[in-house]
Amino acid sequence: MRAVSLFRRDDAATDDHIVLLRDVAWSDYQRHLEQRGEEPVPRFAYLEGTLELMTPSRQHETLKSMIGRLVETFCLERGIEFSPLGSWTLENKTSERGAEPDECYVFGTVADPARPD
Repeated sequence: MRAVSLFRRDDAATDDHIVLLRDVAWSDYQRHLEQRGEEPVPRFAYLEGTLELMTPSRQHETLKSMIGRLVETFCLERGIEFSPLGSWTLENKTSERGAEPDECYVFGTVADPARPD
């Protein structure tokens, strides 16, 4: 079963594991998010009926952390106020879009409710 293997993390994997599902309703996307719960993988991206399931590789995780450090160092060096928010599920039902960035930030003053830039 391919879908079951996506939920197990393979720390030796050198490539991201990606599965695309087409003609997926928004409600199905929501159901997948609910079933996954607070687990970090698989990550989901939804765009107008296409659902991407991705289990990131070790290399992916290393690169995202390095890029995050660069962003944070740049902001600290330039005196740019920022708040790191980590990974966050961003959804817009009206435009049928949903994504989970590896890292996200609010630059400037954090509004309430906070939304990453």
